[in-house]
Amino acid sequence: MRGLTLLSRALGCVALVASAMGVRDAFASLLCQRPVRYLSKVSQKSLLVKAYPNTPRPTIEHVVPQSYTKKAGLAGTLSRDMHNLVLVKDILNQHRSNYRLTIQTEAVNWTTVEPGAFKSTVHGLFVPPIHMRGPMARAVGYVALAYPEMRRTLFQHVLDPCHLLVWHTLYPPTMTELWLHDKIAQQQDSRNAFVTHPERATLVFRQTCLKRFSL
Repeated sequence: MRGLTLLSRALGCVALVASAMGVRDAFASLLCQRPVRYLSKVSQKSLLVKAYPNTPRPTIEHVVPQSYTKKAGLAGTLSRDMHNLVLVKDILNQHRSNYRLTIQTEAVNWTTVEPGAFKSTVHGLFVPPIHMRGPMARAVGYVALAYPEMRRTLFQHVLDPCHLLVWHTLYPPTMTELWLHDKIAQQQDSRNAFVTHPERATLVFRQTCLKRFSL
């Protein structure tokens, strides 16, 4: 029964991506694929540090917090999926906790974590530094496709779909992010559509965003 459920979810992702991006099902299936193998924690950090060697006191941050992946029974998969991991300074990891990612607004009293990064303990909100907003948005986009059972949790507790599209558009993949993605794809045999096809991928959740605001 579990196998049939997973197959159903995968086919749902394929149909969504194929329709939104205007691609064939065979190609869409590549962008919906979960990892077929995983790197060790040591190898994960080594690869991330190789991509971003100038990160001071580097730590691995799970964009979709582990507290949510454990509740969904995905601790052995999503928590180990490198498309959900980013390298950050230890102070950012500590202050982000499992707070929802968001865009800074004047309606909230913010505490500055470091230049460009803010948090609100009262509201459980975190604004990542500018250079992390694009990669984090694309990580959430990937998880929403490859792990559709997480989609409701993602958009309610991790990152609003409209904010996802805003960050993804404002902060497109850099050469370093593209290089890292290729290395991850080689190791895991899974790809992130928001990195490989950034413009088309925005179409996947566009309707979700519009419906959210009844536009």
